[in-house]
Amino acid sequence: MQEGQIWEAAMTAAQFSLDNVCAVVDDNGVQLDGPTKDIMDVEPLGAKFAAFGWEVLDVDGHSLGRPCGTPSASPRPPRGGPPSSSPTR
Repeated sequence: MQEGQIWEAAMTAAQFSLDNVCAVVDDNGVQLDGPTKDIMDVEPLGAKFAAFGWEVLDVDGHSLGRPCGTPSASPRPPRGGPPSSSPTR
């Protein structure tokens, strides 16, 4: 999440109302050299996507069988709506 290309793509998807885009973010708090918060904290990740105009669904990555909060259970927005993002932990 520390790459400019990721945020450029996020802004582009929102700018052009690409409602068929869904980003699943593995927000496990770890990167190559250690904990993300100690190297370059990216939190609050969901709020950042929301600020770019995305619909954010927080999902527990250890309970993907749960129907609530998963992208497939989310009502489909009308065409031209926001892209969606699911930061999972």
